[in-house]
Amino acid sequence: MAKTAFTALKYPTTTTTANGAGSSGSWANPANIFLDDGSNATASFLAPPNYTFELNGAGFGHNIPSNAIIDGITLEYEVISANRWSEANGTVRLKKAGTNVGVNKAGAGLASSGVWSYGGASDLWGTTWTPAEINHALFGFGFDATYTSSGNDFNIAIDFFRITIHWHYSTDVSPTDVPKRYIYKAFNKGVYLGNLPKVTSKFGYAYDINSIGSSINIECGVSADVSKLPGDRLVTEAGDPIITEAGDYIYTEGQSPIIGAGNSVDPYLVQNGNRIEVWEYSYYYPNGKLMFKGQVNRVEAGFGDPSDNKIRLMVISDGLDLANYIARGAPFNYTADVTQTTENTNIVITQDSKGAGWNRAGQTWLVGAGVTKLGSIKLLFRDNADVTVTVYDGLTGSALASVTQGVYTGGAAWIVEFAFSTLIPVTPGNTYFFTVSVGAGQSIRLYYSSTSVYANGVMYTSSFAGGSGGGAYIAGTGDLYFIASAGLPTTTATYTSKDPSTQMLKPIIDDYILRGGLINYSASSVDTTALSLTATFNTETVYDALKKVLALAPSGYYFYIDLATDVLYFKNTLTTPSYKLIKGRHLNKLNLILSIENVKNNLLFSGAETAGVNLYKEYADQTSKTNFGIRLERKSDNRVSVNATADAIGNSFIAENKDEYQETTVTVLAKTMDITEFRPGQTVGIRGFNYFVDQLTLQIVRVEYLSDSVNLTLGNLPLRFTDEYEKIMRGLVAQQTVANPSAPS
Repeated sequence: MAKTAFTALKYPTTTTTANGAGSSGSWANPANIFLDDGSNATASFLAPPNYTFELNGAGFGHNIPSNAIIDGITLEYEVISANRWSEANGTVRLKKAGTNVGVNKAGAGLASSGVWSYGGASDLWGTTWTPAEINHALFGFGFDATYTSSGNDFNIAIDFFRITIHWHYSTDVSPTDVPKRYIYKAFNKGVYLGNLPKVTSKFGYAYDINSIGSSINIECGVSADVSKLPGDRLVTEAGDPIITEAGDYIYTEGQSPIIGAGNSVDPYLVQNGNRIEVWEYSYYYPNGKLMFKGQVNRVEAGFGDPSDNKIRLMVISDGLDLANYIARGAPFNYTADVTQTTENTNIVITQDSKGAGWNRAGQTWLVGAGVTKLGSIKLLFRDNADVTVTVYDGLTGSALASVTQGVYTGGAAWIVEFAFSTLIPVTPGNTYFFTVSVGAGQSIRLYYSSTSVYANGVMYTSSFAGGSGGGAYIAGTGDLYFIASAGLPTTTATYTSKDPSTQMLKPIIDDYILRGGLINYSASSVDTTALSLTATFNTETVYDALKKVLALAPSGYYFYIDLATDVLYFKNTLTTPSYKLIKGRHLNKLNLILSIENVKNNLLFSGAETAGVNLYKEYADQTSKTNFGIRLERKSDNRVSVNATADAIGNSFIAENKDEYQETTVTVLAKTMDITEFRPGQTVGIRGFNYFVDQLTLQIVRVEYLSDSVNLTLGNLPLRFTDEYEKIMRGLVAQQTVANPSAPS
């Protein structure tokens, strides 16, 4: 996605705020918000009023192409120093032609310094934008601050404001050709290793609706035999590798290793466990668009065979991760064992871009009496980074577990919980050790007490710049801010009278993310079902839970995972087309299949035994029987013991299977529209054929993406519930009965 950022403001002005008559804090040196240069605009006064004057910035000089689509806007500003201030009740807004529009984002700012960020790559601030409105000389922002407490020293100093515009070219642009190139980036434990060499295979994948992902096969036109001739790393007399100022290892003459085993100590460009990102560069995305990311699960190479100079990889997208975690109730209950919450300073945790140098911290602690399972560790951070917490069975012991999650505090101090994928067995009264590190090229502030306040442990630090004698953990005189909590084993999550999507699925995903899960959701990616149901998830993976939530949701809901962003979408199908494919422009022909092969319009349902008699029900659709004849199906489920549950299952089955199925596969060329925007579940209309075809609105049930085209399999829209059926579903109790106990022994 193309991005444009401008830090300089051409026409900064100050005006009296519109937020209240109490404004009297004028801004000094407003022109200092031009650049990120240490020169500040300031506001201060002796007697706190309600607000400062409004500080306006405009004239950014954007030049967004007229055929672009605006995806989002990010506003940032840096507070250098402040006292008794907040923008929580003030103004952080964007302006069209000098007038405030959209959502007021004020509310996140606290009385502290740092860079504050609002909006984002998909946030339009509650309004719509055209390139002309962005390019307008008076496009900009309005900002004012309030006091947070009484006193005589309200002040604030701001260095710069910056606006980033996120955009892409319109899908209606139709160049005669769309040449594309793909870059395959390899990573190991967050460290960028380089690009895969001489990729000869064409990029593409197939992705079905209601599935958790896809895979790609990559073929590199290089010989695996080069791995027999690695250059040796230059090392010091102490055996430590010598690293350049840029963080690169230095090798003797010879070829660097390309391929290695997945458990190798040194990272290889090609090995199982590495992560691959595929970036597409094209007319639509001149600055690149991330198309796919996942983990290498298979490597194949021929050695000693001059006719086989290729290395082959299979990369599976991250959605498979959902099948590796058991769904638990959320918030999962943890009990604090050790609580050390005294802090007076912070340490910056860092790692260079090559992963060769770092600054880390750690802490020893004593497990309390009766605690046998460690569940989570809470820490206090400020700033943003991907943070990894690793637990060891002693200061120089073996690693027991590790969890990584993104930490985004927005410039404020924030307590973050790291929950482990499974509870860690520990021995009461033993001393354990955990470490804190960040991803390659990142840094974050971690809070601690500079004096010893915890008697049964101590803080450690490790700094390593690549030379000899570095890397060991050295004891300090203080203690990290930390809370170590115990947990009780469970593989069961029960939800009573909850919405399946927002009150079952979201908490399950929240708990999964805390334990290091890769898949997440956004504020708008999960639609509510407006139902109130009860369900138990017993020994089910998160993927199982996702499928069960789909079964509980009304007809018409579907899910997919974005293969580039790892965002889960659980959506209600649109009845109006997301795209209209026009004959003669996007496609020339289509083959429409109308099938009644799988029509079922009569169901006999057998449930559980009650008082010696099985629950036995029949469901049918008379119109379908008249049109197509009787199409019988029999189902049995001994977990169903009440009529309301049987009715919901039976009526749903008939509603989704009684009608003729319509299906077609169409091919759309990249030169006719931006084919990277197609997703499973979207709706498509057809135009330019005949009345019958042009009236269809079909759903994308399969996307087969190729570099120059996309094949779309289109099928019937899922049928909607009738009002009566909605009433039945709202009264449904979907209780799964499984003989497993609530936790493994």
